[in-house]
Amino acid sequence: MLLKAVLAVFAILAAVIVYFAAATEVFDMTSFPVYQKSDHYDPETRRFYDAVPMRSPGGTGAKLLRMVFDEKAFHPEKPLPTVRPDFKSFMAQGDSFRYMWLGHSTVLMNLGGTFLMTDPVFSDCVSPIPIMMHRFQKPAASMDEIPLPDAILISHDHYDHLDRKAVMYFAAKGVKFVTPLGVGERLRKWGVPEGSITELDWDGKAGIGGVSVTLVPARHASGRGLFDADRTLWTGYVAEKGGRAVYYSGDTSWGDHLEGIPRKFSGVTFDAAFIENGQYDESWPDYHMFPEETAKAASFFAPARFIPIHWGAYPLAVHTWNDSVKRSVSAAEKLGVKPLVPKIGEIFDSSAEPDRWYE
Repeated sequence: MLLKAVLAVFAILAAVIVYFAAATEVFDMTSFPVYQKSDHYDPETRRFYDAVPMRSPGGTGAKLLRMVFDEKAFHPEKPLPTVRPDFKSFMAQGDSFRYMWLGHSTVLMNLGGTFLMTDPVFSDCVSPIPIMMHRFQKPAASMDEIPLPDAILISHDHYDHLDRKAVMYFAAKGVKFVTPLGVGERLRKWGVPEGSITELDWDGKAGIGGVSVTLVPARHASGRGLFDADRTLWTGYVAEKGGRAVYYSGDTSWGDHLEGIPRKFSGVTFDAAFIENGQYDESWPDYHMFPEETAKAASFFAPARFIPIHWGAYPLAVHTWNDSVKRSVSAAEKLGVKPLVPKIGEIFDSSAEPDRWYE
């Protein structure tokens, strides 16, 4: 058994070396601009940081091995139920807010006729080393079936949120992108036109078809390779129109910023809160929220509906595929928050009735 374990470790190391040698992005030494000093950026180190320092991950080796050699244990036993997206109905004009979740953190929003998409990811694998983190099943819709959004909101540059193929597909169609600082620089390097990129710091605002989009704080990290840790910013978003708003958390761990965000939008009613809920572990406690923390965060926004995201597509941790949603829904209900877990590809709004299909 020991010999097998040693050989397995060497096999992984060999795969890492070979892949890193082939994947130029891992060695990407893109020069990022020097940004203004702030409470989350140090111009001397040229790195972003969290106001409350994150604990370093520990004890991850054995868990990563499980994610490589026992990945199917974290996949559902059968394909998740999906709904064939009805984009004609989704895109119908009107003042209503309609949504569609395509798995993980890809959310489509029709906000009174303005179409936004968050973190479009369609790849089969979201690891820089393609030996783990594989998609459960094919996406409910291909990229060429999705109507072109008015803008795509990117939360940060990790592979499960910034899919280069998806970015280049939509960029070639003339779609606009809103990004946090540094991520826009990545898009420029990939060939996305300057005029298609709006790159902002936290509290920065962009107007998109009558919708005001604001970047809001998150507590996370960034990077796509060996030498670029925290060179780019991470963010959440609030999209507001006509006194109604939607919160999209991106990736974030627990912190005081979560209670502070809705305070900045006094007088606004949150129609929906899409909050990360999955891929947590005691070995990396400050990178993602645990389900009970997700539910508590949702309560700060008092949304008409709380929708857990960052699950249902890829295994990025060693919990079961539905552990996060079962726990967060239960915790939210105890706090008086109304959770909603739509099927992938389903059109819904804040009046939709909950369906416990994930149980």
